[in-house]
Amino acid sequence: MGVLKAAQDAISLATSLLECHTISEALTRYENERFQAGKRAVTHGRNLGAFIERGLDKPEDDPTLNLPPERIIRVSGRPYEHVLEQNL
Repeated sequence: MGVLKAAQDAISLATSLLECHTISEALTRYENERFQAGKRAVTHGRNLGAFIERGLDKPEDDPTLNLPPERIIRVSGRPYEHVLEQNL
């Protein structure tokens, strides 16, 4: 998810810089396009890492993380927006 998010962010920023008249306008557009997706991806990433930091044997050891193996496989390598749209 991290590499994919970085690529999406780069494309959005480059497009904004090309299409907007000022850097300030481009950055505002970029923030409007990417901020919420980035925030959700960071939250998801924290959940993925939480089981390691807490010394849990498996992600599903804490049901509040919502990380059964099937879900981890379904969401791996996909844009987080797709994960939300598909309710994965």
